[in-house]
Amino acid sequence: MVGHSAAGVASRLLRPAMHRRLPTWLLVAIALYALCAKQSVAADWVIVIASRDQVYELDTASIRSLPDGRLSAWMRSYLRPGRQALAIGEKSYQSTKSLDFYDCVGLKSGIRQAIHYADSDWTDVVNTYSVGEAAVAMSDVVPDSVGEGQLQGVCSRRQRTVGQQNIPPVAGAIDTDWAWDEFRSPRGVLEWECRGMQTGRIASTIDKCKGKLMLDNTWPGPIAPQVR
Repeated sequence: MVGHSAAGVASRLLRPAMHRRLPTWLLVAIALYALCAKQSVAADWVIVIASRDQVYELDTASIRSLPDGRLSAWMRSYLRPGRQALAIGEKSYQSTKSLDFYDCVGLKSGIRQAIHYADSDWTDVVNTYSVGEAAVAMSDVVPDSVGEGQLQGVCSRRQRTVGQQNIPPVAGAIDTDWAWDEFRSPRGVLEWECRGMQTGRIASTIDKCKGKLMLDNTWPGPIAPQVR
């Protein structure tokens, strides 16, 4: 259904029944269903961080650059099965969606829009929050927190899409600085390693990357660099 309007989809679905008049509510329901199906296909949700109780996902297709250099992206979260519902005021919720702003240089984030849902599949809205773009309150992300994981997830993927140049290793060099690298391992899964920037070698200890933001902009993309 991608590439077709909701009205067009509804028209084709109803064509066999055009000889009789259907209720207006049914027409509206079919159109909304077609529209939601189209939107769900367009989204590209990937897990960026998970805890014992919740899973947080990023819609990578939603990442946008703002005029002031910040990034915006949609996030969503849901409780793992069997976990107790969370509360906002007197209302309980199990899942959320939010439009967040990220400052990849200043390491800050803020929420422009948030929706809380009573269920775990984002259908039963219990609370909404929204502010104008200029009113988004940006705050420092806390180290080793969910917020830091979300920031890293957005910033690393945006860096990969803007065509950062690969930094080749230098023959015979000795590593004096290190950076994080996300690459596809021989097992076929994406992994993070701390690499020496001069040689491309994996560091003997991840402490070499201590304090460095986990961004994949030194060797962007899933292919590991040539090691010297």
